[in-house]
Amino acid sequence: MNKIILSTIILTRICLYIAWNSSFFQSQKIDGWHHMYTGVVLMIVSAILPKKSSKLFFGIGIGLFIDELIHLFHILGITTATDYWSFKSIVTTLLGLLLVLVIDYMSKRESTKSI
Repeated sequence: MNKIILSTIILTRICLYIAWNSSFFQSQKIDGWHHMYTGVVLMIVSAILPKKSSKLFFGIGIGLFIDELIHLFHILGITTATDYWSFKSIVTTLLGLLLVLVIDYMSKRESTKSI
């Protein structure tokens, strides 16, 4: 699933970098829907899907959520950084990804100990 999460973050960043100044995207910037919300919806939907599809949807959902993790801190009033390309945003995304990788590693390590 780590490959799915990382691929989602990279693909999202590439697509947004390419489309950032397009006229369509400029009209979408004023919309209040962030792709982290789509990530949450995909994670919820993954709970009712078959296992193989569930992993895909959950991985994409986590990737979208982590990619815009700075927005969560903005909503909570922890930061005022709103620029998607700011240093804070990129560092927050990287820290979120690192946290997921560490949790995944630890859970795999624990499951091999119990065997």
